[in-house]
Amino acid sequence: MLHKDMLFEQGEEEAPLSPGRADGTAQFRTPLSQARLRALQTPSAGATPQTTPGTSPAASVHEEPQAVEVRHLHGTDAREAGNQNLHRLQQAAAEMDARVTRQGTAFCTLERVMDALEADTDVANRDRYRCVPVSDRVLDTPDLAFSLTDLEGGLPAAAAAAGCQYADTDNPTVEQAMNGPEVKQYRAAMDTEVQQHIDRGTWEMVDRDTLPPGAKPIPGKWVLKRKTVDTGDGTTTHNKHKGRWTARGDRQKRGRDFSTTWSPVIAFPILRILIAFACSCAFPITQVDFDGAYLNALLDTVVYMELPWGYEQPGKCVKLLRALYGLKQSGRLWYLTLKEWMEDYGFTTNQVDPCVFVLHQGASWVIAWVYVDDMGCFSNDEALKEQFLAALAERFTITTLGVLQYYLGINITTHGKTVTMDQRKYIQEICREHKVTPIPVATPVASTPSTDERALPETEATTVRRMMGALVYIAVMTRPDISFAVSAASRHLHNPRVCDRVAIERIYRYLLCTLQVMLTYSSSDPAMTIHTDSDFDNCKETHRSQSGIVILMFGAAVLWRSVRQAVVALSTTEAEYMAQCMGAQDALYILYFLEALNILGLSQTLPLVFRGDNEAAINMLKEGSDNSRTKHIQRKFYFLKELVQDMVFAPMHIRSQFNFADGLTKGLAKVLQKVSMCRLLGQYFK
Repeated sequence: MLHKDMLFEQGEEEAPLSPGRADGTAQFRTPLSQARLRALQTPSAGATPQTTPGTSPAASVHEEPQAVEVRHLHGTDAREAGNQNLHRLQQAAAEMDARVTRQGTAFCTLERVMDALEADTDVANRDRYRCVPVSDRVLDTPDLAFSLTDLEGGLPAAAAAAGCQYADTDNPTVEQAMNGPEVKQYRAAMDTEVQQHIDRGTWEMVDRDTLPPGAKPIPGKWVLKRKTVDTGDGTTTHNKHKGRWTARGDRQKRGRDFSTTWSPVIAFPILRILIAFACSCAFPITQVDFDGAYLNALLDTVVYMELPWGYEQPGKCVKLLRALYGLKQSGRLWYLTLKEWMEDYGFTTNQVDPCVFVLHQGASWVIAWVYVDDMGCFSNDEALKEQFLAALAERFTITTLGVLQYYLGINITTHGKTVTMDQRKYIQEICREHKVTPIPVATPVASTPSTDERALPETEATTVRRMMGALVYIAVMTRPDISFAVSAASRHLHNPRVCDRVAIERIYRYLLCTLQVMLTYSSSDPAMTIHTDSDFDNCKETHRSQSGIVILMFGAAVLWRSVRQAVVALSTTEAEYMAQCMGAQDALYILYFLEALNILGLSQTLPLVFRGDNEAAINMLKEGSDNSRTKHIQRKFYFLKELVQDMVFAPMHIRSQFNFADGLTKGLAKVLQKVSMCRLLGQYFK
């Protein structure tokens, strides 16, 4: 059944939901039009009506319909008409439930049901009432579901059209798993998880009566997952069931259960530089996964927790001794544990990126980096690397995954000394999840954007935010060509509009049309080149300009940014000058990192070439002259002048068509977009 909040928009307090039927199932009680009721009553071909012995379809519904308060939009009979619709819907739901058995429980969303039945909507009723969906999430609570079965003819037509699916999903809740057909497999996975915690000494049992005053055990949660694993023969697969007992970190109290939570991860530009360098030198990169990484760290505070669900004991709870998944401080404690061991082994932590470690022994060296529990390493001495991996396996439980091929959702392919990086699989998955229509588009930004500024309902707004989150990850990892489009489309995520949704969908379609595009590092030249650009008064709401920064190494971009400037620029010169300052900050970050890795021979020759297409801004850097049009510029941007005077950077003017950062500041035409994409991704390098 659908949630009570998904009824028609109400002006007064809602009437409470009536209880479910005696057989444990719930009912549809949402006022729909007569045409939608007819669609709900349409069975699939081959479906055989079934009823509970001694019970008629109508008997499974309460005789008196709930009185539902509705907004009186047109006419004085709105309340009466709404109650009539409600009664008709109850009858239709009862007849549909009578046709199915209790073999399985299906879940669907209101929005999908509405879409499936919209074609036959009664126009008069639609005009009289406005349906307000509350959530696009799957309704997975027992009292908010309607009963369906796996009949020979399939699901009922309306339910099938609504995209219903059985509860035995790949990520079930505990209730779904314990009442599903794979209960034995999930129970075995939970037993394995609890036994691992006992063997590792994750906690110790304590009596509740002995807890200090004010101490309160935090609850936990089971996270269950069913993975499809390839058996290796290329034709068959099998399901692997996993269970993880996690802590409810949202119930922790600062100062009592934790203090500091910050934990670093490797920066993506640094990751790209290391991978590109290793492949340019033909050094194989080995990938390592830490099993139960957080459990290797000891807690530095006292935290009490409830026993896992299904393993409770009266009057007992546990005192955590190790960093359990879900605790706010677990990530930091794990990083500090790993860092301490790496330094004891002989590694040096990079001062610019603390997730990069260097082991130097004579002429041999090993470079390792870590992103939470995923490690990569390469060396100019394979024997030294194998020795390090053997020592790592003695201290931690690890899985060596061989040569780096799939890392953080990125496909990494090596061809000799050329490496390509793409997210084709991830793009296809999110497009399939959000049901993106594959319409061919040549650019991520439309030449004539939508101007529909109507606010989206909260359900759609949540979906739009999720779609944008996936796009941001793609843009910062492997696709600089969509950076500006993502930046522009994300300016109203606090209150998404229809035009924002249209813009985001276009970016998805562009990605589908360019799946073959890959970030390609094919050059062995580590020389760093900086391109900056800006688009004056790009944002018409704030009148701020857009900055674009690109830093190239090994034949393609290793760092890129497309951001709206923090202050309003009064001229194109000022906008370009601020973009150059942002580019200088990013260039110094990479320069300092490379200097710390001097054993790799990546130190840059100064001054670094700094390219821009605004002559006035270039002259300001070279000559350092102030005049009435530039004297108001904030002094913090003048540090770039000192760097030019100190011969760290050498500004150079180039024409706009040769500026690689041009596509990061504005939407381009079809041909220019293709040229910009190829330059940024290293498809050709000129």
